[in-house]
Amino acid sequence: MMTIEEINDANQTAVLGLKVAAAQRTYIETNAQSLQEAMNDHDHDWRCYALCENRQPIGFMMIGAENRTDKYIWLDRFMIGQQYQGRGLGTQFLKRAIRFIEDHFEVDEIVLSLHAENTHAKYFYRQAGFVDIKRIDEANGEEIWVYRLT
Repeated sequence: MMTIEEINDANQTAVLGLKVAAAQRTYIETNAQSLQEAMNDHDHDWRCYALCENRQPIGFMMIGAENRTDKYIWLDRFMIGQQYQGRGLGTQFLKRAIRFIEDHFEVDEIVLSLHAENTHAKYFYRQAGFVDIKRIDEANGEEIWVYRLT
């Protein structure tokens, strides 16, 4: 059973233990860095979630920086632990994450940013329906991609 759960005392240690593959590490912050950012960045109201298979955390994501005027929210730091990759779980959890956002936030778009050279992530998000809007995130120099909810 696949679930999305808030980070709590019961799952935090397992979430902190999740690492991406070595080739992915230059593209994403660690889960510890993400949790720290969520605690310290009060402007963006980041919410952190464990992506769980049979209650066991196998991935992580942050959702926040909601813009209620323009009706979009950021999906950030989406990751699947290295030992769980290659089984289609990322694709399944991304679909669940999109539905989760639809159910919990009143937005029309989900936004994320990608390193220009991260071809694997571009393919992954393009397959899920995200589009490169040909803009650069001034905060980090990454490409901005958008999923338009219907």
